[in-house]
Amino acid sequence: MRAKVLVVALACVLASLAYAGPDTITYQGSLLNHLGGPVTDGTYQMQFKIFDAATAGTNRWQETDNVQVTRGLFSTILGDSTPFGGLFLSYPDLWLEATIDVDRSGTFEGNEVFSPRQNLTGVPWACPRLEPNDTSPNMIGGHTDNATSAGVVGAAIGGGGTFSRPNRVTDNFGTVGGGTKNQAGDETGTVTDAYYATVAGGYGNTASGNSATVPGGRDNTAQGDYSFAAGRRAKAEHKGSFVWADSTDADFESQFDNQFRVRANGGARFDVNNNHWVSIRYVQTYIGSWVILTSTGASLTAGGAWVNNSDRNAKENFALVDGREVLARLAEVPVKTWNHKNESPLVRHMGPMAQDLYAAFGLGSSNKSIATIDADGISLAAIQGLYEIVREKDADIARLRVEKDAEITELRARLAALEAQVATIASQKSGRGQ
Repeated sequence: MRAKVLVVALACVLASLAYAGPDTITYQGSLLNHLGGPVTDGTYQMQFKIFDAATAGTNRWQETDNVQVTRGLFSTILGDSTPFGGLFLSYPDLWLEATIDVDRSGTFEGNEVFSPRQNLTGVPWACPRLEPNDTSPNMIGGHTDNATSAGVVGAAIGGGGTFSRPNRVTDNFGTVGGGTKNQAGDETGTVTDAYYATVAGGYGNTASGNSATVPGGRDNTAQGDYSFAAGRRAKAEHKGSFVWADSTDADFESQFDNQFRVRANGGARFDVNNNHWVSIRYVQTYIGSWVILTSTGASLTAGGAWVNNSDRNAKENFALVDGREVLARLAEVPVKTWNHKNESPLVRHMGPMAQDLYAAFGLGSSNKSIATIDADGISLAAIQGLYEIVREKDADIARLRVEKDAEITELRARLAALEAQVATIASQKSGRGQ
């Protein structure tokens, strides 16, 4: 007694179509035994008929093929040996019936006819086909010219593609979701050097690095391993690089490994906790320039200068400071030269430690960092305090100069009087001697 065999099959039209219908039909599916596992590998004879009704009706086309079944999976093309002719034009509502010699007895028996028949009218002109292999089958959807390179396993093409711009997977486990003229893999002839590359869609995109990704857009390339490219003409050419390019019709390339690079001529904004954000925008002046803005109004100007927002209207709780006191406190804060631990010891910097400055003035939200606006404020207050001291010293010096000048004038007058007396005495002595 023959064991019962189950069949799961899918009929798909994969050829380019004229209005009259397809040239060929790809029929594929799986053969399972009564335990739900795949039938024995080998060649099975299959007979296909097309009727003009779901049941009964007239047989309008027939073809018998010898089909290889591997791990229960099979795929065959209908219409390649017996053309359909004008079948689809003459009979718009057609039904496909499959008979499979599951026991390989050489004859088709009544219980080997699988039902119900499949309606071909509603079948899309392009739908997924399965490419069995010994490792992991490839699933290819979309246009009939969508394809994988020889030897590729585990690939998937979701859809899209055209006659002249098909989608392709050239390396193992690559994926193209849709779109046209997209490629996952580097097409070097080796299917194992660009694993897991993914292009989600778009047009003319290529993910050729190992585990590289292009989510969409146009003419983007993710060439570096683990790279990401999106937008228009973004080129992630380095390992781990992330490149996003706006709609500008020009290449925009990564420059280093693990680089994040963005071209956004309309500006970019990064929000944090819905209340604070950093915005980057492109300012068109005599020459293009980038500007970075924050939610508090701080910015990096086109010339590369960091500007803090110091608008009076953005502040509150004002309190005057004593410049002399600030100067005295600042004088106690050590200022040293040093290098950051993640820099070379040859790269020197100068400044106070955040802990010392915080202990002296209590400014900012942490004793681990120094806000530039606080450092500037301390410096300005100290300068004002020093200026007051200098003005007092200048006033003292001016007063002493006036007093000194008066004293000098008096001394000069006294000296002149003495000189006159000496001259008189000398003259008198000279007269008596005569």
